[in-house]
Amino acid sequence: MARPLVINPNTVNVNNKLKYCDNTIYVQGALVSGLAYYMQVWVIDKSGPVFLAMTMPITLIVTIVLSSFVLGEAVTLGSIISGVVMVGGLYCVLWAKKAEQAIASKEEATLPVQATQV
Repeated sequence: MARPLVINPNTVNVNNKLKYCDNTIYVQGALVSGLAYYMQVWVIDKSGPVFLAMTMPITLIVTIVLSSFVLGEAVTLGSIISGVVMVGGLYCVLWAKKAEQAIASKEEATLPVQATQV
């Protein structure tokens, strides 16, 4: 069974506390980044890269909401407009990709079937 680390605040100086805090932030950042990359690779493996691209607007919205509530950052009109432009551009690309796939599937369906020897 793991035993929690107990630090006596009277015996630790300020510099050691800051080093401990910095190391904790680095470890948490590495773990969260690693988890995010793992989840992105998993989504690409299961659904393809287009589905991952469709989730990026959700990431943008979650980032804006969390930074507003957790960090207390102000949401400005410029950030909202730039978010709308980014999401609109992404969906234009996805729309074009869908149209391209529809044309390719129609062309594939109209090709004559070749007989093969067995």
